[in-house]
Amino acid sequence: MYLESKHIVWSHRWWGLLLAPLLIGSAEIGGGSPEAVVARYLSALQHRDFALAHPHLTDDMTGGKDAFAWAVEQNIVFKQAGVVIHGFNVFAAKIEADTAFVPNILHSQDDLVNRLGADEYELYRLQKTGGRWRIERQKVLSKPQRADWFEKPVDVSAYINERPTNDDDPWSELE
Repeated sequence: MYLESKHIVWSHRWWGLLLAPLLIGSAEIGGGSPEAVVARYLSALQHRDFALAHPHLTDDMTGGKDAFAWAVEQNIVFKQAGVVIHGFNVFAAKIEADTAFVPNILHSQDDLVNRLGADEYELYRLQKTGGRWRIERQKVLSKPQRADWFEKPVDVSAYINERPTNDDDPWSELE
């Protein structure tokens, strides 16, 4: 009986650890500039912290799913497609009232579309709602479209989430 009780306590602790990032991810995360929002979003995706990425998106981008459901879905997609994000370069936003456009060069690879790891020139459209910028749309730009957007890179290192190494990461055992 004692062992079962101890096991149950241990199980509840693990569930608490598993759910904590999702609860934190659904809380409001610091806003900032459109470039900062894109950098935080991409950093969260790079580290597969989908619950942390969720608050940076509009309901249209998440399909109206809450942080938990969207994170589970994205985890499946990333695993099945073998998505690896090596890095990204965010460029200066162009802001028009409550709409911002943020260009980005994504350095990634996957097993379905980008097997060779070619750079993807992306454009994010953000909407300012409730005083916060959120990503509303994302598209990949063709070569002729790139010249208008990729002018001035922005240092976003201050907005990128530092992650523990696998040696220090209690989550690594669960993967």
